[in-house]
Amino acid sequence: MKLMKLLYILLWPLLLTACLPVSGMAQQESHREELQSKTDSEQLAEPDTLRQAGGIRFFLTYVQETYTVWMEPTVTPADPNLTLSIQVTLKVPHGQEDERFALSNLQSGVQNVMWAQLSRIDAPLEAPNADYISIEAGYIGGDRGAFAWAEGTRVAAFSFQNSGSCPGAISLVQNVDPFIPAEGESNSASTNPGNYIRVVGLGDENAYVDGTLGAMSANCDLRSDVRIRSTMARRVRGLPGNLDYQIEMLWNTIHEIDLIGFNILRQIDSEEPQTINGTPIAARKSGQASGAAYQLIDEILVTESNIVYLLELLLVDGASIRHSFGPIMTNFTNLPMIAR
Repeated sequence: MKLMKLLYILLWPLLLTACLPVSGMAQQESHREELQSKTDSEQLAEPDTLRQAGGIRFFLTYVQETYTVWMEPTVTPADPNLTLSIQVTLKVPHGQEDERFALSNLQSGVQNVMWAQLSRIDAPLEAPNADYISIEAGYIGGDRGAFAWAEGTRVAAFSFQNSGSCPGAISLVQNVDPFIPAEGESNSASTNPGNYIRVVGLGDENAYVDGTLGAMSANCDLRSDVRIRSTMARRVRGLPGNLDYQIEMLWNTIHEIDLIGFNILRQIDSEEPQTINGTPIAARKSGQASGAAYQLIDEILVTESNIVYLLELLLVDGASIRHSFGPIMTNFTNLPMIAR
C-alpha cells in the first residue's frame, strides 16, 4: 500500500504534464473549428455583400435594315462588375432558299467584345415553323469588364442584318418556348437555346430578365420600331356662347428608336388630309427605347361634315407612317364631349 502511494506521488507530475498538452490541443482544435466555422459562415455570407439584386434586360429593334440587340441593367452590379458569358437566341420564321433568314454583317457595339453565331437549328420538331439562331460573346484580350454595366444605361450590344428576304417579325426567344428543354432534359437537336448572361456582381445565376421593355421583337415589314400605345380624339366645348369646339388629340408611344417627330392631319369628308400643326411636333424620346405622352388641340367650327384625324410618324430615314385616331368617325358630332 505504501509502495502504491509512493508510485502515485512520483508519477503524478508526469501524468499531469502529459495531460496538459492533450487538453490544450483539444482546446486549440475546438477553437480552430470554431474559427473555421466562422470563416466558412463569413465566406458563405460574402457573396451577398458583393451581389446586387437585379438583372440585365434585353430588347431588339429594327432601323434602316439593321437589327440591334440592346441590353440594360436594372441595377449597377457590385464590383468587380465582370461579364463572364452571354448568349442571345433569335427566333425567326422558318423559310427555305431565298425566304430563309440569313444572318449577316454581325457587328459588335462594345469595344473589345466580339460576337459569333454559335448554332442554328431550322424547323426543329418542337417548333417546325421557326428557326433558332444562337449568338455568343467573346472578349478580346480577356476584357470582361468591357461592358461596364451601370443602372439604366442602355448598351447597343451588337447589330446584324438579313441578306435574305424580309421574313416579317423576328424575336428574342422567350424563356418559355417549345424548343427550350425543361431542366435536366434535352431538345431534339441536343442544343441549349435561350438568352443567358452571367455577371460577377449580380449573383451566380442567369441575370437575364425575360420579356422586359416591351421590345422583344422587330418587324422589317413595318420599317420602324416606333410603337404607338394608344390614340384618342375627344370633343371639348369652347367658351360659353361660342359655337366653336376644340378637338383634343392624345397619344402615347412605347419607344421611339427611329422617330424624330409627328404631324397631325385632319381629313374632312373625301378631301385630302391637311396638316394642322405648323411645324412637326418633336419626339420627346427620339432615339430611345422609351416613350412619352402627347397632346394637341384643334379648334374647329361645329359642322356636320365627317372628320377623321390622322397621326403621322416622321422617321429618321425620311419615311413616314400614318395611324388613325381610334375608329373612323361617321360624323364630327359623334365625338365624346368633355365640358371645361
